[in-house]
Amino acid sequence: MSRALEILATTLPALMVVDMVMPGSSTLEAVRQLKVNPSTATLPIVALTASPPSAPQDRALFAEVVAKPTDARALLDVIAAILRNGNAGTSTA
Repeated sequence: MSRALEILATTLPALMVVDMVMPGSSTLEAVRQLKVNPSTATLPIVALTASPPSAPQDRALFAEVVAKPTDARALLDVIAAILRNGNAGTSTA
C-alpha cells in the first residue's frame, strides 16, 4: 500500500480498488490517510474483502464494499456504476 500512496502523490486515478488484507500494511489506516489528505479526500475507493469493515466510520471510507469471492463482472459493474454516478451504487458485502 505504501507504493500506492507514493503513486497517488503525483497521479490521481478516477477510482481505486483495495484489498482489505494486504501483507505488511493496514489498508484501513492507509485509506484513512487518503481521506484526510485534501488532494485524495474525494477519491472513490472500492474495498474488496472477505471481512467487510464493521464500524460505520470505517465503512463510510469506501464508495463501495465488494464481498470476496466475487466474479470479475460483478466488480466491473460496481466500478462502472461509481464512474458513471460518482460515489453512488450499492454494496455487495
